[in-house]
Amino acid sequence: LPPELFQLSQALINFTVDFLKERDFGVYQVPYMLEEESIAAAVDMETFQDQLYQVNENGRYLIGTAEHALAAKYQGEVIEQDLPLKLGGYSTNFRREAGKHGKQTRGLWRVHQFEKVEQFVFCKPENHLKILEETLENAEDIMQELGLPYRVVDICDGDISNKTFKQYDIEVWRPPLQEYGEVGSYGSCTDYQAREFNTKYWRDGERATPYTVYATGLVPQRIMTAILENNQTEKGIKVPEPLKNYMGGKEYLELE
Repeated sequence: LPPELFQLSQALINFTVDFLKERDFGVYQVPYMLEEESIAAAVDMETFQDQLYQVNENGRYLIGTAEHALAAKYQGEVIEQDLPLKLGGYSTNFRREAGKHGKQTRGLWRVHQFEKVEQFVFCKPENHLKILEETLENAEDIMQELGLPYRVVDICDGDISNKTFKQYDIEVWRPPLQEYGEVGSYGSCTDYQAREFNTKYWRDGERATPYTVYATGLVPQRIMTAILENNQTEKGIKVPEPLKNYMGGKEYLELE
């Protein structure tokens, strides 16, 4: 990235991390690699494996999202904290993006290496849909604070993975293409991941299986693209108001 876009990317990351901290998320930086068994426990490996870069013959992969590492955090353990337990994850992600092509994939929009801030929640079974709506609301609030036009899509059951009970996507408006593009996914896995990882929590003095919710916080590469496409003025690219303090008060980006 050139200097001004790098600064914008870091501003988006820091803004989102601070936003999640204010909403009681403990934010972690997760490892770049996971064992295959951990990824397979977090996701339907048959549908996701062609997106992953394998590091060696021992079954270690570069991560495609912080979600998988956060889901594995309490593998084989009993969570002692009261639920919901809200975790944030910052990660550099690597995806092969096999089979992806077309105008939605050009430039920064779909790349093999990208950053992301993730939301991930361990919760009680009776609260999982409420938590899902809360994480979606967090993401909508971020979009609104950045002043970006967007819509929420309720994904039909036939288009979601085997691990997911319910999923929403957020799509941002892309003026050059005159269409919306997906910038985040938000779903409940019920007890799928926690069972696979043998993660428990205390309920009425007994061990029980929590539910998990995953949700994008922000992917800076795609949000940068949306800012560049939606905030063009004669003075340059207008910097969204909440990012100015993270960019030394800069109001416009002047890109060659």
